Amino acid sequence: MSNRCAASSARSAIGTIRAVLDANGKIRALEEELDALRNVRIAATDRARATQTAVANALNAAADRIEKTTQMLNRTIGGGVAIG
Repeated sequence: MSNRCAASSARSAIGTIRAVLDANGKIRALEEELDALRNVRIAATDRARATQTAVANALNAAADRIEKTTQMLNRTIGGGVAIG
């Protein structure tokens, strides 16, 4: 093999190695970004669940207050006259 051919092969191999290293770096960066996005999704899901629970609790509390108010208004006095 001539020196020119050997040098060309070495440059080609170095170029291939650089491309592989560059691709590996990009893959690592994408994996890190994917992990970050997963963490954001998990946090958003947790917040959504907490919000849903808080809204459900607030609606249940309001329903209880409405029911108690309705019962109080429907109580009757002696002769069958409703209060309110």
